Amino acid sequence: MKVSFSLLSNTVFLSVLLLLSASTSALQCKGVPSELSVVVHTKQSAESSTPDCALEGESAIHLTGTLSSSLLRARAYVEARFFDRQGNRLGTVRRGPWLGIFSGLALDESIAVPLDAARVLVAARFETSRQDATGEWRISKFAISSGVVVIGDAAQDPVITTAQIPRWNLSTIPVGAQGKFQVELRDPFGQLSATRTVQKTSTQTEIDFGPLPVGYYQLQAKFSSEREHLGTWTNTLVVLPEGIPPNEPRFGMDAALSQMGGTPDMIERSLGMMRQAGIGAVRDRLSWNQVQPVRGQTNWEHYEKVARAVIRAKMEPLQMFHDSPVWAHPGGSTQTDRQMPLNDTAVFEFGQAYAKGLGRTVRSIEYWNEQNISGFFAGRPFQYASGFKAFSAGVKSVDPGIRVLIGGAADRPGRFFEEIYRNGVANFLDTRNQHYYGKDADIPSFFDRHLAALERNGGIEGWPGWITEMGYALRRDSHGDWLATERKQAEYLVKTYASSFATAYERVFFFFWREYIEAEHHTWGIVRGDFSPRPAYLTLALLTRHLAGASVVASESHGTGRTLYFRHKNGELVAVTWGGGAPMSRLGSKTEIQNIFGQRLNRSSAEANGSEPLLLSRIDQLPAGTQAVKLPKQAIHELPVLRLSARLRIDGQDRTSPSSPSDDRIAVDVVEGGIVEIAGRAYSNTSTVKPSIDCLPGPGLSVLSPAKIDGEVFICRFQAKLAKQGESYASVQAKSGKHSDIVRIALIPEAASVGLTLPSHPLMPDKACLRWTAQHSTNLSLMIEPTDGKPGLCSVKVSSRIGQQGDSWVFPAAQIHANELSTATGLRLRIGNVFGMPPPPTPIMLQLAEHRGKVWRIDLKRGENSEVYTALFKLAKAAPWGRVNDDIPLDLANVRKIIVGWGGYNGRAGQQHGFIIKEIDVLKENQQE
Repeated sequence: MKVSFSLLSNTVFLSVLLLLSASTSALQCKGVPSELSVVVHTKQSAESSTPDCALEGESAIHLTGTLSSSLLRARAYVEARFFDRQGNRLGTVRRGPWLGIFSGLALDESIAVPLDAARVLVAARFETSRQDATGEWRISKFAISSGVVVIGDAAQDPVITTAQIPRWNLSTIPVGAQGKFQVELRDPFGQLSATRTVQKTSTQTEIDFGPLPVGYYQLQAKFSSEREHLGTWTNTLVVLPEGIPPNEPRFGMDAALSQMGGTPDMIERSLGMMRQAGIGAVRDRLSWNQVQPVRGQTNWEHYEKVARAVIRAKMEPLQMFHDSPVWAHPGGSTQTDRQMPLNDTAVFEFGQAYAKGLGRTVRSIEYWNEQNISGFFAGRPFQYASGFKAFSAGVKSVDPGIRVLIGGAADRPGRFFEEIYRNGVANFLDTRNQHYYGKDADIPSFFDRHLAALERNGGIEGWPGWITEMGYALRRDSHGDWLATERKQAEYLVKTYASSFATAYERVFFFFWREYIEAEHHTWGIVRGDFSPRPAYLTLALLTRHLAGASVVASESHGTGRTLYFRHKNGELVAVTWGGGAPMSRLGSKTEIQNIFGQRLNRSSAEANGSEPLLLSRIDQLPAGTQAVKLPKQAIHELPVLRLSARLRIDGQDRTSPSSPSDDRIAVDVVEGGIVEIAGRAYSNTSTVKPSIDCLPGPGLSVLSPAKIDGEVFICRFQAKLAKQGESYASVQAKSGKHSDIVRIALIPEAASVGLTLPSHPLMPDKACLRWTAQHSTNLSLMIEPTDGKPGLCSVKVSSRIGQQGDSWVFPAAQIHANELSTATGLRLRIGNVFGMPPPPTPIMLQLAEHRGKVWRIDLKRGENSEVYTALFKLAKAAPWGRVNDDIPLDLANVRKIIVGWGGYNGRAGQQHGFIIKEIDVLKENQQE
């Protein structure tokens, strides 16, 4: 027998609670307000007023009210603290957490009173670890009364088959409470499936609904006594078809068992449920800092135990890490997460240690995670590429059979991954990798738009690919209910697995297994914290069985929908479809249809189906017009012969990693005439290879001298003249016969220093002032007004006030004359602060809007004078929010509007920000050069 729901946060109470029996109630409360509320502020926790109740003979209390939340990045709880007659705290019971924005959710919580408790204090409480938390947590119509706690025990696991009969045992606190249980079973749509009313006649009451068909069920047992004391208990159950689950490795689950799996028993329980769902591969996370806290001392014990448990459950483990130990940081940094060691020797040795240790059990390893966003990697592309090659070389030098994956990109890989691939990583990786959290689950379109050309240019087109993260964050609806979002999660899971396979990805890992609240905002997981399954668990289990042994063969688009076809070895065709828009008759007369929750459908209802995916079987033949899908076949690589490791110095200063989060993470800025030095080693795994070293300058760079080589060590020195060129690159290439490797570093001119050397004139011709138009997010108010000062200065004050929490931005725009910038090199702006008002919360940015609707963004570089900012037009990047998105370069003669402001900020109500645009000068090309 397994307890499906823990009633108390402190399990010490349980042994004494069952000793309590019904007695005369004397609940006496003072100071009970009609509303408990707490407003989130900068503190990490706070609570409302605390009603104080005396307990005499109470076995349980019942809390009622209406919950409303406007919380962002904070968790809310209802907390009851119990004390004895001497004032000693006996324990604390919490209900929650609640997150998000909703109103009108009923509070209906019964809490058992511990033995010897004489008082209880109840509070509404919030907690957060975030500085940007905001909102209010409120319980209106609040009331405390005597209550009954319902204890439910499921006589089976929360996942069974149709061959088993589910049974539940119900009991109460107080034990002697007299009344009846009203029990309801509901499906994923909230529809009532069955009911039972059972009079409580003994300590335990058994509930039995008889055999249940395949499906997801939520059970709610409500107890009502003659004194109208209420208590409820909820439980979920999944009923699966009989038979052995397929457990194919292509169906993966991101579970982070080593970090978040809990006790060994909890890990075993997770693995058992995963196996029942048909999962065949499990993604884990390790910490390099924990494995090697001291150089040369490696301990894989914890991760080895988890990996072996995964294998015993007949699933394949995958590992990943994105940290480094303190001892590997040359600069003495104590930050381990995100931080890559600058010494690639340490990375190489860790790769060797992995292959000799955990790699014997876990045969696939990802090097880093989402390195294209600053939250996970504090370096630049060439630094990641250098570390990746070192790690892969270390692994392959011991065991070439271990699969090495490049770290998965967060959303669009973009320029960051372009530069990684330009650093010659293709020969060091076995499997390409991507993460996907797109709202529409349209992975084929995402691949065509953002990945196909990138991977082709990077030399990995057609290689095996895995999606090691894809998932759907759960959020309560406006009334606080989970039903709609859990059903959407289930639909998304089916679509993304099927779409990924149809885009030729070999393995797909869903994020996340067990409930995980990320950044006090997102709720993930296909099972809850108490291991009760969500609807997505059922849909995954049905999908794995539907596609068991079937390989993807074709895809088809119809309107806004898709149909993805899979063929079994015996030739039988099955499919996953959604969106409607295509007649089922094209698939044959015998086609069988069921929804993702196991319910059979007829043809007419299926053709009227909207966004919910359907599972089709007994298909006669592929319809005309389908697109064939071909899975890649690529062997795992041996250890490449050559590898370069390099560091960057500019004018004698190390510039390998960005010095601040606002720095360009892709390109390194260089002052005009600056000296760029790339130094490192050329490694070879054979004694016969003696590579040559070439220093390769991009446009705007010149080589100061041929490569200096001392054994394996090399130095290439370049001089930068990038003002006219804009972005360029410096490269070092090693060659030996057919073998080669390359280091490529993107460089840009240091805008502020360049701007000081260029002639200029005011943008405002004939002392006419620009007319600024307010452009801003809808959640704030914006005021643009001339500053007090001498006439003709044309400076304006831009001040804003946020009225409602949310995405906030301020970008006033000014029209300019035609051809005003046609011969310009850039702009120099003088921007000051508003006295008594906080400055903008994110860096000031310049935008240029062309007459045809294309928008360009340019980062402003601040000089030594904190008020002076410079923008060079050569560094302009197309903004995704423009009306036009094409490959035509910036046409300065077509620019009609300049835009100055800030954005990308999750603002809080009441915040004010201001800045002053004092001067704008046009920079001209220096004719003396």
